[in-house]
Order: sequence, then C-alpha cells, then structure tokens
Amino acid sequence: MHVDSKTVPKKLQEEFARSGVKISRWSAWKAKVHLAGESIEDQAEQFQKIPDYVEHIKAADPDAVTEVVLNTVTNTFESVFICPSANQTAWYNSRPFLAVDGAHTRAAHENLLLLAAAYDGEDELLIVAWAFVPKEKESTWTWFLRLLDRALGGDLNSIRVTILSDRQKGLLNAIREVMPNACEGFCCVHLLRNLTDNYKACKNSVEAFFWAAVKAPSKEQFVEAMQALADNCGVGPANYLNAISHKRWATYAFPGRRYGRKSSNIVEIANAALSAARSLAPLDLLSTIYEYEMVKFSERAAAGQARQDEFTAAATAVFLQEIDKSREYSVLLSVNRAPTWSGLVRHPLQKTQDYAVEIELSDPDDPDGQLVASCPCNMPKDTDIPCRHAIGLAAECGLVPRQLITWEYTTSAYQDAYSIPLPAISTTALEVDADILAPAKKRKRGRPQKVRMEKGVAAGKKIGGKGTRPCGLCRVPGHLRSKCPNKPPAEEEEEDSD
Repeated sequence: MHVDSKTVPKKLQEEFARSGVKISRWSAWKAKVHLAGESIEDQAEQFQKIPDYVEHIKAADPDAVTEVVLNTVTNTFESVFICPSANQTAWYNSRPFLAVDGAHTRAAHENLLLLAAAYDGEDELLIVAWAFVPKEKESTWTWFLRLLDRALGGDLNSIRVTILSDRQKGLLNAIREVMPNACEGFCCVHLLRNLTDNYKACKNSVEAFFWAAVKAPSKEQFVEAMQALADNCGVGPANYLNAISHKRWATYAFPGRRYGRKSSNIVEIANAALSAARSLAPLDLLSTIYEYEMVKFSERAAAGQARQDEFTAAATAVFLQEIDKSREYSVLLSVNRAPTWSGLVRHPLQKTQDYAVEIELSDPDDPDGQLVASCPCNMPKDTDIPCRHAIGLAAECGLVPRQLITWEYTTSAYQDAYSIPLPAISTTALEVDADILAPAKKRKRGRPQKVRMEKGVAAGKKIGGKGTRPCGLCRVPGHLRSKCPNKPPAEEEEEDSD
C-alpha cells in the first residue's frame, strides 16, 4: 500500500484489518504521519536535504538556474529557486507571456510557493519556474523575478513580453523594478472581486458591465460600456475602475498581447494541479513539481512528434472557425499590392459596423514571409491569430491566410519547445546538512489552547468535558454549582429570587 499526504487513517485501518490486526484511528493516524514523512522532525530534516537536491539538479542539468538562500546569521533555510533548462527552452518556443502568483503551502512550516506560468502553442499549462520562500513580499518577489529574468536570458524586460499579476503591492513594485519595459497587466478576475467587495450593493449586476468594458475593442465602445456601468450600478464602480490605468486591464488600451487571457487564472490552474503537493513536506513538494513537469514534457514531446499538421490543434481550431465566419463578409478593396493591402470589411446584416483592415508584410523583401494584420476588432493584435475580417481581406487579395499565424503556433515550434527532457532526479540518497535549521513553524489560528489545572486535582490530570468539571463550591466533579447538594441556604434563596 502506498501512503502519502492524501491517505486517510481509515484506509490504513482497513489494510491492517485484512491481516487480522485491529488498530485504533489514532494509531492509524500516527502510522500515516510516520510513513508519509509528515512529522515535524521529518519535515525539518527535508529542509536539510534541499541543498543537496539542488546540487543533483545542477549536476544532471548544468544549464538549470537554481539558488538556495540561507540566513547568514542563524543558518536557517529561507528560499530555493528552480528553473530547469528544459523549461527555459519551452518558454523560448512559446508565446512571450507570463503569469505570476504565490500560494500558501499546507505543511507545518511558514512558507509560500511562488510560480511563473505560461501557455504553450497548444494552450497547455507550462510551469516555467517555481520557488519556496518564507513570505510574499517585495524583496522575495524581486529576488524571484531577477532569477527568472536570468534564466530566460534577460528577455523579460522587453515590450514584447506580457506579465499578468493580481496587483499584490510587493509584486507590482518588483515587476516595475526588474522589468519596467514589459507590458504589465492586471488580473481582471481579481479586479472584479475587489470591485464587488467595495460595492456590494450592486454585486449581482456589475459583472456583465465590467466584462463589457474589459473586452471593448475600441475607446468609443469602452466609453459606452463604462457609461452603462455608471447608469446601472452608480458612478462609484465606474470611478473605481477609472482610477486604475486603463492600459493595465482594458483591451482597447493594452499595449501588448494578452493572447485572449484576461486573468492570471493560469497560476490558479497550476495551484489546482499541485493542490495535493502543497500539503507535502518541503522536499517532497519540490520534487513533486519537478516530476509533474518531467512527465508532462515527456507526454507532449511524443504528441508533438506524432502531429503532422503545420499548426497546433488549438490554433487550427480557432483558425478554421474564423475562416468559416469570414465567408459571411464582403470586402471593398482599397489597396491591393505588396507590401500593404487594405480594405473595408462588412457583414451584410450588420451595416452599422465596418472594419477597416490592413495587412502588410513583416519583411518587404520576403513576399512569402510573415503577414501582419491590424483590425478594429483587436483579435490579430491580441492573439497573433487572424480574425475573420483579416482572413476575408487576405482571400480577396489572393493572399495565403495561414501566413497571418505567427510561428509560436506552428507544430515545429511546439516540437522544439519539448525537445529537451527533464532528467530524472532521485531523492532517496540525499545528504543531510545538520547545520541547517528549519524555518519557524506555523502558528495555529485563534487563541492558543491551554490545559487548565484545578487545585486539589492530581498533577497532570486534565479537567474538562462532561462529568469531570469540578463544582464551583465543593470542588467535587460530577455536578455544577447550581445543583450542588452542599449549597448554603442563603445562596439558594438568592438564586430563587433572581
């Protein structure tokens, strides 16, 4: 029987019962703690093994970026950062997008898990780097982002990179210090949550107007959506959103690409995938994340080699849907010669909405090269996949619509992303550095429980529970003061008058 943090004591009781041994639930729980390595002593020892674990990663993967931080005064374990070279290569061959967030662990010590996550060409979760830190604050986020930037070749501080966060103050300051030139966006799910927390009276009606404002492709449509929000929910919510820079959350003003992602839910997806691991002891947590990525890389490498189409399945599905919709539109050409093509695209049943679309060659000297489209609907700018309007114009001009899809969505890029496997790292024979101290243990919520000892009771005997509480008058357990047979008559009369 395999025992881990998810094993319940009842399963152990049943396993022992099959052998004819009956054990109590308490004994089963103690056995589970011992076998799963959940005792305080076992967890403390795991902190002492982490430096050797990181050394094993570096030995098997010299290009991995790792770092272990110990307190210089007390030699207490503080932080560890891991970004394998395979994950670096995967990010280089995926869209330049990152979402970062932290999550509390559920083990005995005070630590947080920091994650940087992205999407590959198949819209699959890619955990780029992870870290174990004492607290979520500006200094730890700055440390994490600097190491992440180093791991990714110093490319994070670029206008082509988009990073989404939940507006945690320390994280915002760290992003603006480490990567001030990146396109910084706010998680709209967290923004909506803050909005409804501040304006609870309109909690049920504000969501639709909020998302209409977020997704509005033009400033005019954004203004209309915000006016509708003010008219239906009051000026308070509208003023709250207007106080936050539009370029951080509104589609019409966002300077970079969010690839259709309006929130940092990708990190929450990662946290959900690692939910059970967050209950593990520190070394087990780190190795579980590593092994999760190792298995995913192996599976995706095989899937990539098996795929024969030019583009990934996710990109192809969107592209085919837009091609199908493009047939409903008519095109009025304006310019029909290289290196720029333009025209007016309209739907016969939507005459109030015209789309002035433009397509140009990214390299005028390469007629078969990448085509770049711009459209008022904002889809090409936001996703790097052509919209139905751009496809309609391309078809009318005799261009090849698939040249509008960027290389990150190609099958070859997906294959390159997972071309490097993560080497297997064993944790069974790691050295213990006895000089390393474990971090402080978590404090339980609420007031600490106390064992109350009453006078006249044998030392060490716990008083509490029905039938054991002593009487407030005679100090004999088994009854309360109001029912005491030795109660003075005067006190009885006084209680009766009350």
